[in-house]
Amino acid sequence: MKYMQSDLWNDYYAELEPSKRRQMFPEILEQVEDDGLGQLRKDLFDLRHTDPKDPSNEVDIFLWEIVVLPAYKDSMFKKLAKKQMDRTMHNLGFDLAEKYGEKGKTALYWEFRNTAERFLMTCRSSSYGKKFFGFIATDDKDRQLKCTRDIWMMTSLVPRKMGMEKELEVLTEALKDAFFLSDPEAQERYENLEKSEAAQKKRLL
Repeated sequence: MKYMQSDLWNDYYAELEPSKRRQMFPEILEQVEDDGLGQLRKDLFDLRHTDPKDPSNEVDIFLWEIVVLPAYKDSMFKKLAKKQMDRTMHNLGFDLAEKYGEKGKTALYWEFRNTAERFLMTCRSSSYGKKFFGFIATDDKDRQLKCTRDIWMMTSLVPRKMGMEKELEVLTEALKDAFFLSDPEAQERYENLEKSEAAQKKRLL
């Protein structure tokens, strides 16, 4: 795997409950060899789960930011959309990770993987469609298709329309990796949708 780390850190990012991750963090630091990313991991966690208006209120800013990513697909004003995306990347900790060079991408990737897993957990909820995008997905198949399209928009359509595939690469890798591992047919659904959208675009040219 491109973003390797110790098994204990894997356990940390596999845990989806923020309060449990907070408890695990200092224990893991004492047990693993220092890879120079401990402070970044803490900073990303704090950025993600601290409400700027009320620090006592636990939130998930990263989850919110990826949920609204598909909205960028309809933006008519490129300069405004680029400004908004720059703010999104700031809120997602890209600038924090950049200070650590290439190795900073590892901590960023795994925080995004954890975010993706929490998003995929919502995809399995019966209220998924209504809660996030305004309609009810009636059964498991509908929810799978809806989730596939949302992931595709987050990882393919929006980065391409924004001309920011390279800048968003760590995020899109994390989202796709988590999604492809979520069920045996996930990658096939994604690739079929990609082909279908490409064919439709070609017909419209």
